[in-house]
Amino acid sequence: MVLVGAGGVPHQELVDLASKYFSKLPTKPHTDYAAAIAREQKVTPDFVGSEVRIRDDTMSTANIAIAVEGVSWSDDDYFTALVTQAIVGNWDRAMGNAPYLGSKLSAFIHEYQLANSYMSFSTSYSDTG
Repeated sequence: MVLVGAGGVPHQELVDLASKYFSKLPTKPHTDYAAAIAREQKVTPDFVGSEVRIRDDTMSTANIAIAVEGVSWSDDDYFTALVTQAIVGNWDRAMGNAPYLGSKLSAFIHEYQLANSYMSFSTSYSDTG
């Protein structure tokens, strides 16, 4: 749990309120039953690809997402996937340096006006990504 105070909240008042309302919450689950079952089963999730198309000709742009199964953080290719993500990177036409970035992909997209922006990201978990 994270408790955040924003604005003109005095620190000590926030600490006192947190102590009053949250100090009795358990710090550990009452049972470890779910974790024990997960350890026993060692279930590996299946990646199921799908496609959703919603066409709206009133919009002047299209939003496209391409997703593939990633790697877990314990996979040998984890750091390779992070490097690949960094190589693809992010790009936005609205940035002042958009035509001058070193990426061949961003230069190609800018030159032929193929997109307004793109972004790559990866989220890895213990069993998949």
